[in-house]
Amino acid sequence: ETRLAREEAQAQQRRAEEAAEANRLAAADLGLFRVVLKAFDVVVDARGLVTGFKDVPASALGTGELAFFDPDAEDPSSPGVAIPSARLRVVDAATPFLIEGRAGPAFVQIRRQDAAGIACEPATLYVARLPGYADRSASRVLTIAVPTCDASQAAQSDVPAGPVWLDGAGEPPVRHTEYVQSARLAQVGAFRIALTEVTNAGYARYAALSAITGHRAPEYPPAVPDLRDAAAADRPVTAVDFTEARAYCRFWGKDLPTAAEWEKAARGGVELAPGKPNPAPHRSTPWAAGGVAGHANLKGEPFAGVSPVGSFLDGRGPYGTYDLAGNVWEWTCSAPEDTDRRQRVVRGGGWASDPAEELHTLAFSNQRDPRYTGYELGFRCVTRSAGIRPE
Repeated sequence: ETRLAREEAQAQQRRAEEAAEANRLAAADLGLFRVVLKAFDVVVDARGLVTGFKDVPASALGTGELAFFDPDAEDPSSPGVAIPSARLRVVDAATPFLIEGRAGPAFVQIRRQDAAGIACEPATLYVARLPGYADRSASRVLTIAVPTCDASQAAQSDVPAGPVWLDGAGEPPVRHTEYVQSARLAQVGAFRIALTEVTNAGYARYAALSAITGHRAPEYPPAVPDLRDAAAADRPVTAVDFTEARAYCRFWGKDLPTAAEWEKAARGGVELAPGKPNPAPHRSTPWAAGGVAGHANLKGEPFAGVSPVGSFLDGRGPYGTYDLAGNVWEWTCSAPEDTDRRQRVVRGGGWASDPAEELHTLAFSNQRDPRYTGYELGFRCVTRSAGIRPE
């Protein structure tokens, strides 16, 4: 009888401890979940443009270590400080990772290496809500398909560090000078810029994670004649706001270009490469000489709405980039210098821009509210010098 009483007392104590632990977990809203990493690479054509995607073993990511960050206090769309271990910890680092953490928005960084073991910029994914206590289960799985380092470095063009002429009426000078700012010489660091705008196919890889991010693929009204081809895989993705565009780029270990980086990619620096002067450092269009016809997808071109990316070979910029003028306006991560700092600069003109209005020229800069979406607005990404790996 004494033994039975002792066992019952021990059982009651265990139940009390389990209840106390459950109450602690519930009060802290601590969830338990696993993270499974998958990997994919890209397929490129003879011009170096991405034409498809292929799944590869997760080992292609290298170590695939995880780090979690709180949203930035001033800019919740950006990662801030690392989440302290009191609120999130890796219970088991063996794949699939077992994570215990407090519910709420977060950013997860996946650290990557290439086949030679050289690190590239981590892939950063926005998580709209980490699972909480109500979802606490080791069987709860977040599956994340991540681009490899090689995928992130493909289909880009190198833009070396150095001075560039920004703003100004250009050469030949634009006619509409009422919005032209004085030309100025600026220093811009090295970066790599995507050869084309992000396509629907590319964005679909990110949108497949919408259950985690809350960022879905845009929908295109099929009844609108100018949008009948807008959903095609090789067309630039549009109707994506600033936060979604930047989140996509960060997922690839990249960012949106600054307005100065975008303009340097389109105009070229004072030198295009060390010892190679730019023949047209004040050019008003990426192709420098000649009219619009056959150079950019603007109003009057044969396409109904957006064209497949890379369609205008004669419109390439000095570093080989396509469609920096026309097709779609492009987000940058810069705020306007002299107006509403809550806005974001957009550049390049779009498929509905009238060439006579010169919105596609490098003299013109527009701006949009970060929440704006439109079927003439897309984006491309850059990798900054810190993320450029030796060839």
